[in-house]
Amino acid sequence: MERFCYMLGAQNATQKSREIIQLETRLANITLSDFDDQRKDISSMYNRITLDQLQSMAPGLHWKKLLERIFQESFSEDEEIVVLATDYLQKVSDIIKTTSKRVLHNYMLWRVVAALSEHLSTAFRSSIHEFSREIDGTERQMELGRLCLSQANKHFGMALGALFVQEHFPTHSKAKVQELVEDIKHALDIRLQELDWMDEPTREAARAKLQNMM
Repeated sequence: MERFCYMLGAQNATQKSREIIQLETRLANITLSDFDDQRKDISSMYNRITLDQLQSMAPGLHWKKLLERIFQESFSEDEEIVVLATDYLQKVSDIIKTTSKRVLHNYMLWRVVAALSEHLSTAFRSSIHEFSREIDGTERQMELGRLCLSQANKHFGMALGALFVQEHFPTHSKAKVQELVEDIKHALDIRLQELDWMDEPTREAARAKLQNMM
């Protein structure tokens, strides 16, 4: 981490890397495990609230402004949204309010660059790999050829899949898969008709979408 901060031009890289790790640790400590029982109880996690209520609940972020920037449209404070982790958002809000803007900015820069490190130079990729090895035990860095293939599949997966099917998937197998898909669509259509909590316009829209799949 320290080397990474130094490569980004940070002064006093040791201190800044320590601050980033401390913030990362605080965020990790408020994150529920995938095996936590609370994650399994969908009904308790489904919280339908307004933007105004969310702002009161977690004032550390300007939610209306953030969502308007993301979706490029205006929302009223009465706009209803579904929040799956109200407790987490409250704690994140508290962390944001008690963390300096400098540390928050450095942390965001670290997360963005780390996420895009596969597109950077070998030095950056090696630095990220060293950090990953210390955190989760990743022993071997992906070879450049495999990295390129992984990136191609990540961004053009459907196109590559289509080429693979054309080359290796016989026609009779495709017919069997299509038959299976139609059976699944039929079962889903019956399920949609039986749902008593869904209003009719939503049901018809869902059925139309189902018919247009594959």
